[in-house]
Amino acid sequence: MKKLIAFAEMVDEMLKKLLPDALHIAVEKGAKVVGSSRCCIVLPVKNNRLVLHAGYPKEGHSVGQEVVGKHADFLKNVMHKDRCVVHVHDPARDPRTPHLKEHVAYRSITSIVFAPLLKEEKPLGIMVFDFTSTLEISAETTRTAGIVSDFVAGAIAHAHGNAQEKDDAVQKKLVSILGQRYSQIAHVTRNALTSSGGHAQHLKDDDSLSGTGRKRASMIFEDIMKLERVTQNVLDYTQFNPKHLAFKKYDAEEFLQNLLEKERSLYQGVHLHPLHKSNHDIMIHLDKEMMEAGLSDIIRNATAAGAKNIWVKMKVKPRKKWLLISIAHDGKEIEKEDLIEIFNPFFSLKKGAILGLAKTEAIVRGHDGMITAESKTKKRCVKNECRERTIFKIYLPL
Repeated sequence: MKKLIAFAEMVDEMLKKLLPDALHIAVEKGAKVVGSSRCCIVLPVKNNRLVLHAGYPKEGHSVGQEVVGKHADFLKNVMHKDRCVVHVHDPARDPRTPHLKEHVAYRSITSIVFAPLLKEEKPLGIMVFDFTSTLEISAETTRTAGIVSDFVAGAIAHAHGNAQEKDDAVQKKLVSILGQRYSQIAHVTRNALTSSGGHAQHLKDDDSLSGTGRKRASMIFEDIMKLERVTQNVLDYTQFNPKHLAFKKYDAEEFLQNLLEKERSLYQGVHLHPLHKSNHDIMIHLDKEMMEAGLSDIIRNATAAGAKNIWVKMKVKPRKKWLLISIAHDGKEIEKEDLIEIFNPFFSLKKGAILGLAKTEAIVRGHDGMITAESKTKKRCVKNECRERTIFKIYLPL
């Protein structure tokens, strides 16, 4: 179970980072999942050269250094010819790795697992796991190394702009592993909370109780309601399936204008600033209902954060490959530690409104897009009054 949790954390963290940071997460978390003492990732660069891009522990690797000579030849052979996980037991004596004799002696390495990073049979690099244990490396360990390298290869392909990878096989596999179990737990928990919430509500309105008793019942009721919302977030996230999205072609500006009209009727005390008119028609493929639900959740959370102004804008990114929809508001700033977890289905603030947007992120990913969040301490001044500003950016492919 610990390995499963560590693996889930690795995948989740990698998806949120740019490639350099994602690789450093991969070697650190990957080493823990596989059980190795050291791990590194080597990727090809121009002229078929190999360069060490990430290593764990950091102080034990020369990140940025080119791999040359017989070791480079060996790694290329694993990547291009073997195309499978290679386990070298006792590398100091193995005839395939005589060039590593000094290295393994210095590091007390007893076994090495080489796992090529392959995407659709195309070599993207290689992941190396060093072991210092005197115990024999099991077949389960080598299989685990292969699984980790498969997901890392997927993340690299995704970072390189592979359109198919944007369908996010990593996220789908993760949900398939954890989704059913979490869904079952959430169902049982929600039923229990609904029952407990009913009793707590009855008690907080019971005049036969003392004022202190009703106050405590009210506190219990509020905590139960908060847990119910978190449980519903988990259910929404685990039950969402991107395969069920029904795509149709829409005028992007018309879609957003209609959404804003609906939201204005719900939040009459909030000023939804109008879109800037574009000079050309922008057509985009969407599941209208699901995308509306995802964007509405961002607006709902903005109002829960006390926003009085919400700015919704749209523009086409360079070369017209992406449509950027930004939703900014002047509500309470989201703390940095909360901002990191805001797309986690289990997330909620210790105080205040529930701000988890896991389903919104899942909807955006289901459209081959991505979503980011920023909460700036920099003030934005409106009518001589300065407010904090939080921005969500949704990128959708055209």
